[in-house]
Amino acid sequence: MGVGKSAVGRRLAQELSFHFVDTDRYIEETTGQTVSEIFSEGGGETRFRELEAETVSHVVKQERCIVSTGGGMILNPDNRNRLKGWGTVVWLQANPDIILQRAGKRPGKRPLLQGADPLSTIKRLLADREPYYSEMAAFSVDTSHQGMEAVVSHIKKRMIEIEGATHPS
Repeated sequence: MGVGKSAVGRRLAQELSFHFVDTDRYIEETTGQTVSEIFSEGGGETRFRELEAETVSHVVKQERCIVSTGGGMILNPDNRNRLKGWGTVVWLQANPDIILQRAGKRPGKRPLLQGADPLSTIKRLLADREPYYSEMAAFSVDTSHQGMEAVVSHIKKRMIEIEGATHPS
């Protein structure tokens, strides 16, 4: 969270003339509930993770698509396998302090940060998830001190190198 997945993904999709799917928004649209509502009254994190798995199953059927996943999507091994087998996975990273600053701009929208010490929560989540991101990602980009244009440009260049085409799939 707070690394720029949605903004960068949307811009990258525009530049490549791809479809864009934000999995959290997709879940909200299909359930009629916000992520926060699902966490608080719609079955909690367990239900949300089930909805993520259903979303991944839908998304990997699409072609020419950039997908922004929730940060916890990779906790499910089936999700990891589907996404990695479907396309190039890019890991956007940021410094925990920057993540907290960015996430703080959307109060109430980050259910996992509702505790007393959100910075410690961010650090714990990053540490817990790092092995999965490392396993899946073709490469990573630190967005802490880069503007969106620089991040998008870097991703496009790396994807072309990896996929050997002017328009990665």
